[in-house]
Amino acid sequence: MKFDNLSVRQKFAVPLAFISCLVLLVSVISIFNSRFLSSNTETLSTVFTEALSLSLNADRDLYQAQGALQNFLIANSLDTGEADQYLDVYEENAEQAQQRMNTVKSVMSDYPVVSEVTARFDKDFNDWKQVSDNVIQIIKQGEPAQAAALFNGKGARTFDV
Repeated sequence: MKFDNLSVRQKFAVPLAFISCLVLLVSVISIFNSRFLSSNTETLSTVFTEALSLSLNADRDLYQAQGALQNFLIANSLDTGEADQYLDVYEENAEQAQQRMNTVKSVMSDYPVVSEVTARFDKDFNDWKQVSDNVIQIIKQGEPAQAAALFNGKGARTFDV
């Protein structure tokens, strides 16, 4: 069957049918892309937003713990009698930061790139916590100058990581 032998009606029908098939194909592809985009948007708005919020709160807790440790050092040096409350704040905030980051790890377990970063957090947190606990022990042994040197030296470096 040659194209020249077709009627005018059929000659118009062939390109229109082809265009209709293309429109249908593009529509199906668009529907699948829309569903994929919707799914990714939902993941972003739930999983990643929750993880981001938890991470920011953990960061805030770490800063509060570091500030409480500094206040503990100062209160002990000045013998104000308020040192124990700062120690409680330090412990509470350090624990909250670690719990929140553990939650981030569980929420983000399906995303290996994020899991690598959270794995580094554990090492950095443990390094900082160890130095901070050493600062507390040195303060309790009555050596505030040595504790301040450790806090401002190694303590600041491990915290800033």
